[in-house]
Amino acid sequence: MSPLVAVAGSINLDYTVHVEQLPSPGQTVLGSDATRGLGGKGANQAAAVAQLLGTCRMIGAVGDDPEGAWLLERLTGFGVDVDSVTRDDAHPSGVALIGVSADGENSIMVAPGANGHVMVSQDSTADADALLLQFEIPLTTATRAATEFDGFVAVNPSPAQHIPVALLERADLFVVNEGEYRDLPELRDAPLVVITRGSRGADLLRHGQVRHHVDAAPVAHVANTVGAGDAFFAALASTLILDISAESALQIACLVAADAVAASGAQPELSRLERYLARANQGANTSQSGC
Repeated sequence: MSPLVAVAGSINLDYTVHVEQLPSPGQTVLGSDATRGLGGKGANQAAAVAQLLGTCRMIGAVGDDPEGAWLLERLTGFGVDVDSVTRDDAHPSGVALIGVSADGENSIMVAPGANGHVMVSQDSTADADALLLQFEIPLTTATRAATEFDGFVAVNPSPAQHIPVALLERADLFVVNEGEYRDLPELRDAPLVVITRGSRGADLLRHGQVRHHVDAAPVAHVANTVGAGDAFFAALASTLILDISAESALQIACLVAADAVAASGAQPELSRLERYLARANQGANTSQSGC
C-alpha cells in the first residue's frame, strides 16, 4: 500500500493572465483573457502527491460559497481526499491573482480568505505517514500541527517568515528556493534542507553542508513556473518516506519539476512515482531547466 500523505495548507481560486512582460510598479499591461483554476500551495502539493502516490489527504478551508464547492470538486478530481477540508461560512474562499510572462516567470497577489482560519485536528493526521506544510496558512497552526504529529514532517516555508523554534526543531525536511534560504538564516544548521536553484538543479544540505547536488532535468520549453516548486516539494517528500536514497529522491523531484514547468497550469499532469523512479535509475537527470 502507498503511504498516506496529509497536506495542511492553502486552497485558492487562481485567476491567471498571460502577458508579454510582467508590469513594473505603477505600470499597466494588457494580456490574455483570465483563466480560472485550482491553486494555493497546499492544493498544488496535494494534487501532485495524489498523482504520484495515488492518494492524498487535504486539510484546509474554503468558503461556504460556489467557489469553494468548485475548488473541492477540482481537488477530488485529482484523487485528493477532501473530507478534512472545512467549509467556512464566515470567510470567502481564497483568491490568487497571477500574471505569467512570455518566459514563464510569474507575479502573484493572494487574498487568503478562509485560508487564514485553517485548523488542523489531530484526528485528521493521526493515520498519516507524512505531513506537508507551507506558510500560506497561519504559522501558529502549522507549528502546532507539526509538533502534535508523530510521522515525517516536511515544511516549505513559503512565503518566507521567521520559523518558530518549535517548528525548526520538529521538522524532518525543509525545502526552499535560493531567495528563501537567504531570508531564513535559522535554516543554516537545520538537519536536512533542500535548496532549489531553478535551471541549476538542487542541493541537499545537512547542517549547512552540501551533501548532494543534482542537475535539473532537460525541458524543451518553459511554459509556467507557478506550480513547479510545489510539485518538486511534493515529489521529494513522497519519495523520501519510501526509504529511497536522498540523491535518488532529488533526481526524481527534478524530473517532476521539469514536467511541471513544461505544463501551463499550477497542477500539471504527472505520472505515478514509480515511473519517475525508473527514469532516475536510467540517469535521466542531466541538463537544464526544471528545479
